Amino acid sequence: MIANKITHLNKKEPLSEIFSQLGRTCAVPVILTLGERTYNPSVRELRQKIGSNNGRNVSKSEISKCLANLTALGLVKRTDQVLSNPEAGYSLTNIGQEFYRHIIQMRYWAEKGNNFSDPTSNISAC
Repeated sequence: MIANKITHLNKKEPLSEIFSQLGRTCAVPVILTLGERTYNPSVRELRQKIGSNNGRNVSKSEISKCLANLTALGLVKRTDQVLSNPEAGYSLTNIGQEFYRHIIQMRYWAEKGNNFSDPTSNISAC
């Protein structure tokens, strides 16, 4: 399903397109934040949460663009919250929730399974 949406958006190879989007500064923090929420946060709330987690001021336009890209990929959905809040809220789709679980596993692997700060590590650029 993701591949069909990506191919429709762009004629690039689907996996490359997904990693291209995930390589953006706020994509993974947005997915993590949405995955940890039981409600649909607004752009403002996402910006505050992401900024407080990484100590970096992320612009509203950067978050909005990221959300639009993740929505186009089918990972995020927008929900208009007319009654309680005039801002739109965002949540993960079913595919986004599955993707979130994979990112959590990768975060665990990165935090516990590898020591990237080890100068003797054999990790090198392609």
